[in-house]
Amino acid sequence: MRHVYVNLPHYEGITNELNEHFKLCSINEAHAIVTEFPDEYSPSCFVIIIKDKDPHNGSYFINNSSDIETIKTSVKASLDTFFMTKIAGKYSPYMEKEGGVQRISYFMNKLEHILNTSPESIVEIDLTGNIFFYNRKFAKVYQCDDFLIEENIFKMLDENTVTEVKRCMGAALQGTDSNFSGKLINKKGENISIAGHVIALSDDSYNFEIIFDDITTKITKILQMRKIEEQSIVAGFSRHLSHNVMNALTAAGGFIRQIKAKTEYDAHMQNLWKIVDNKLLLIEEIIAGYNDYTHATSFKLTENIDINEFMSQLIVSLAEKNVDRNFTAYLYKFIDGYNIEYDFSESRSFHILSNKMFLKLAVCYILKDNIRYFFNSNTLHFKIKLSTNSDYFTMQIDLDGVDAPDYIIDSMFIPWKHNALSQSFDYWGIVIAETIVERHHGKSKVERIDNGLRFTFEFKEPLS
Repeated sequence: MRHVYVNLPHYEGITNELNEHFKLCSINEAHAIVTEFPDEYSPSCFVIIIKDKDPHNGSYFINNSSDIETIKTSVKASLDTFFMTKIAGKYSPYMEKEGGVQRISYFMNKLEHILNTSPESIVEIDLTGNIFFYNRKFAKVYQCDDFLIEENIFKMLDENTVTEVKRCMGAALQGTDSNFSGKLINKKGENISIAGHVIALSDDSYNFEIIFDDITTKITKILQMRKIEEQSIVAGFSRHLSHNVMNALTAAGGFIRQIKAKTEYDAHMQNLWKIVDNKLLLIEEIIAGYNDYTHATSFKLTENIDINEFMSQLIVSLAEKNVDRNFTAYLYKFIDGYNIEYDFSESRSFHILSNKMFLKLAVCYILKDNIRYFFNSNTLHFKIKLSTNSDYFTMQIDLDGVDAPDYIIDSMFIPWKHNALSQSFDYWGIVIAETIVERHHGKSKVERIDNGLRFTFEFKEPLS
């Protein structure tokens, strides 16, 4: 379908390049001609003349004073444009024949598909700048889902860029340099740096194609950086907010304790004060947990540690109830609610890049949130096993004698999975633990086992 006659005795490299992308043929079979000789012009073909002077015979002229790469790019881009946008006109005699409309429709759909899969943003305009075609990539860069046909490209560019594009339109008609750079103003009013070139679709129609260099990768990076910036602002504001709420809560708690100390109360009042104390503690934990979560989504891995040694020491310390008040998820308030049995027999040295403070926080949150959720059970019995193979370090935390509905187990690591909050696991410490493990490039899961639940955390192979 893309038949091209090439006669370029002084440009063997261009001939070889075209042979890779088009079907080279005789002049009688060609839809397009690329030649150095003006007398090979044919009114029935799209003709490209590479010469020192424009022959003004209706052909598309490329000045041979340009460097070889520029000539090669101009020839290929011009042929691509011709075959994608103009060759369909050759089938107009078949429009009235049986099945002609279907064949033309199919062909035009194929052309549109080619343009839409192009890595570049492509816009076709008339002399006044009105758009009569654009591909999906341009719509993505412009960030607009609206129909852009008959919109004006000049309204999407800043003033200096409009001047540059108009210059390039004139240059394209003369077959000279038509590259430009400037600013595109997208649908949101944001300025985006762009570069591209203009091609005249034909000398007599005064229609043009603007091919923008592929900037979608740049756009994606800009959006990613903006999202990170927004997340940082939200995280910073959240930490500031939770810090101030915690200060206010601490002050309020002090006043409440003073009132409590001066109040004469019987068994009923004692029970009411116990409820108040528990609610204050829960609010304090929620605020601290929210603060921990905002940190857990952004902390850095700063230490190369032996995770087997670190976890072994931490678990022994927790089993012996040596729980300090720093970075332990309020576990020190529940030391009577658990006991730990541990097994390190299948574990060995295993190094990962880590943040020890957050690893400790993750383990403490697993223990504390289960204690809080299964508070009606007797003292909870945890069995913790560490193991190592060539690829992973694994920590299993088994919790004996408990069970929970499927919707609770399914939502322990992702509480937003259910529409109703009452259906999900209410203690976000386990979500924080999973986030911390994920930040360490690890994996988490929870499952039922005989007579209980099992939490499994895997960390990837050690650093070389």
